[in-house]
Amino acid sequence: MNLSRLRPLGQIETAMAGLHEQAGTTQTSSLLSLDGPLDAALLRAAAALLWQRHPLLQASIQEDGKGLYYARNAHLDDLPIRSLTLPDIGDTLAQLEQELNRPLDPSRGLWKLALLSEPGQHQHHLILTCHHAIVDALSLTLLLGELLQFCQALLHGSATPPDLSTLAPALEHFLGAHGPAPLPSHLPAPAYQQRVPLEQRRTRVQVLSLATPQLQRLQRDARAADLSLNALLGAALLQACEAIGLGQQIRLNSAVSLRQRAAQPIANDQLGCYIGVVGCDLQVSGRSLQALAQDYQQQLQQALQHADRANPGASLAQVRQRCAQLIQAEGFVQGVALTNHGRIELPETPAFVLHDYLNVACRSAGNFAVAVHATTFAERLNLSFTYVTPLIDSARIVALSEHLQHRLLTFGARQEELCHAH
Repeated sequence: MNLSRLRPLGQIETAMAGLHEQAGTTQTSSLLSLDGPLDAALLRAAAALLWQRHPLLQASIQEDGKGLYYARNAHLDDLPIRSLTLPDIGDTLAQLEQELNRPLDPSRGLWKLALLSEPGQHQHHLILTCHHAIVDALSLTLLLGELLQFCQALLHGSATPPDLSTLAPALEHFLGAHGPAPLPSHLPAPAYQQRVPLEQRRTRVQVLSLATPQLQRLQRDARAADLSLNALLGAALLQACEAIGLGQQIRLNSAVSLRQRAAQPIANDQLGCYIGVVGCDLQVSGRSLQALAQDYQQQLQQALQHADRANPGASLAQVRQRCAQLIQAEGFVQGVALTNHGRIELPETPAFVLHDYLNVACRSAGNFAVAVHATTFAERLNLSFTYVTPLIDSARIVALSEHLQHRLLTFGARQEELCHAH
């Protein structure tokens, strides 16, 4: 095999690669719903241009005895692109789950595409799935935006071979000296409903969508309470977790972008994984939603003061050992997770009308009882719940979603009642 060595994987990239070895855990998929003249042939032609543009899309992950590195040896002809017509719109999430539960082979390539078309072939759902070592929230929208722009150019006969982008260094290049090691959690882990081998686990998806009036009300209520929307979401998630029996003290892990927090800012158009994970241990029981949100927001802000520092390095063997320990656990040792992508911005492409966007990640390792990805697109808030069966029952996640929605939508009314009471 002809391997063109690009560079070694950094710390967060190696961690993502180690998790991916556990049935694709952290593999991430974004689903974009749109109208327009899109078909498999056009998508494949646009994907070829996107492939030419980014070295990481031409890469695989290889091992050399010391660690992992990116090698430019993936072949465009091997890029998986599925295309099918949906019998009804209800199949979209089922197909998204299929993409999540079919791990990429990182020794061959690090991304894939699926095109789900409604009857009539004008309404589509485009799924981009990537190995998490090469993308974060901004990278996913960068790739989707460029893909649509290439489709637009091909439709108008104006597509030209793109310039090859530069391969950015790993995150550590942009950070300062090593900071303190992340503190381990000593909270009791929520127990699995049923412990089963990795090959019998399946990542499932539930989505709660809040329409424009509900989102605007939440944003208004959060501002009035001097809270971020993220803090309100995190607190409501924790209270919902308590309501379904996941504990009264819970660790909430939050993925945060380090692009603008690094010692050297990282451009938004730079493809890569530039994130950190912050763990907050929170007492949930007996506290109001506002008090819990304030605590979470304060802990998160304090942790972010050290976000420009690199974590102490770990060897590939140590990373793999930690990942194996996750699989051997009998409970959700990392609690729950919240990743807030914020407002999703995609470039205008007149040939296509964009309707909705959501993002999910594979969680088959069972480290989280539930992980919620929040995306705001077209003035709609999508909360995508990923969880692993049979480690936790789907009915509990439905109940969790209902509790979370109730707490969010009644928050403002409760604050008004408190104001009137005083």
